[in-house]
Amino acid sequence: MQGNDLPLAWKQVALENRAALAKEEVREDDVQALLIAAVHQLAVGNANAAEDPFAKAALKEPGAAKVAKAVLVLRWRSRQVL
Repeated sequence: MQGNDLPLAWKQVALENRAALAKEEVREDDVQALLIAAVHQLAVGNANAAEDPFAKAALKEPGAAKVAKAVLVLRWRSRQVL
């Protein structure tokens, strides 16, 4: 964060904290970071907060945002069937 190393493995950080970090550290010009922030918001059940980074990513790279959303919907649906 801010050019500093995180002193522990990312997987050891609680999902809620990862979502907060991804949201706070996102750069508006970084499509990948925007999508990561959106996915983490969805993962913690905050679909409304995911819409803003998805929309910003779609403005920069429409295909990337569309594919990310499609994959997430497919994964979600496959879990609902099981």
